[in-house]
Amino acid sequence: MEKSVKKPRNPRIEALRLVAIVAIAVFHTFQPWFVAAADANSELALSFPWLGNTGCLAVLGWLNLLGAYGNHVFYLISGYFLLPSAISGRPLRTGRKVMVILVSVLFYATLSLLLGRIVTMESVSLHQTGWLLGGLEFIWVYLALVLLTPLMAQVARKLPQWRRAVLVLAGVVFGLNAYIAFVSPGEADRGLLEWRKLMSAASYLVAYLTGAALSYKQACPAKTKRLLVGCILASVLIESGLAVADRPDLVAATSFKSTSLLSYLLAVASLAYARQSTGERNNAPSWHLAAASSILGFYISQSMTSDIWRPAFEHACAWAALAGGAPSLVMCGVALSLADVCVVVLFDQLTRSKLLRLLKLS
Repeated sequence: MEKSVKKPRNPRIEALRLVAIVAIAVFHTFQPWFVAAADANSELALSFPWLGNTGCLAVLGWLNLLGAYGNHVFYLISGYFLLPSAISGRPLRTGRKVMVILVSVLFYATLSLLLGRIVTMESVSLHQTGWLLGGLEFIWVYLALVLLTPLMAQVARKLPQWRRAVLVLAGVVFGLNAYIAFVSPGEADRGLLEWRKLMSAASYLVAYLTGAALSYKQACPAKTKRLLVGCILASVLIESGLAVADRPDLVAATSFKSTSLLSYLLAVASLAYARQSTGERNNAPSWHLAAASSILGFYISQSMTSDIWRPAFEHACAWAALAGGAPSLVMCGVALSLADVCVVVLFDQLTRSKLLRLLKLS
């Protein structure tokens, strides 16, 4: 059985975790603006008709890729570390990882309920489940994959060509994803067990397995750099070309939820490049590693507190758009996203992370 080489955490991979956090924040900030750019009849589009202009549509279309990109990066990195460890027989400490997830959800759920007594949070209450189930679908899929990792490791040990099987699975899953995005997107609100909804979980499974496959065999750093640059340029050209062709429907399809092949390829190229050794001993600063460890807390917090930050961000972006058009909108949205990341990560480090250390879970 092939073996992966145990290496210390690569500072560049930790930096990629931070990139994923920022990507998710930017995506969520601009999500309503992209929806408006792709639908000329939406309320925002009627107020800001220039959203459908070629340049604006191209920029918002590319920014919309960042949502699935950040999600795939998270699963790629998780698979990169967890599954190869399980395959090699090293203790996975699954129970502790499960407890970290559950304690993190419980912490932010309690905080959100308390906040709901101070400010209006219509979607958060003990009488509703959407904010804990569908709203945290991403987290529950991660929990399921952590629990299934020992089983996946057993299958990999018995299947010497498992990495080729991952490639075939990726082709099948993203083939179905293309059908969903371009042909049959279905209803906006899907049930948890609706097959299109389940394809999101399948996509994240593919990313998890792809990350594990990438942990074997180093590639030439120059090649991985060219791959990453090529994926970035290709995504920009595709989004720009569709915008020039005045096809907002296709721009939307290329970044439709978690089905985006472009986002997946960008994420794979990012990890392939980040994992390469520079040949020098680079110790990441402590703040770097600490901030990267808050990626789970950030995902949970942003989902549960969306009733607070989303209206505020939309109002601020609308004010910027009125004041200076598309450039002001983009600058304001990016600035808000970065500020959001800084505040939430700092808060997470001062609260949830300390709680996990107190419970000896980190």
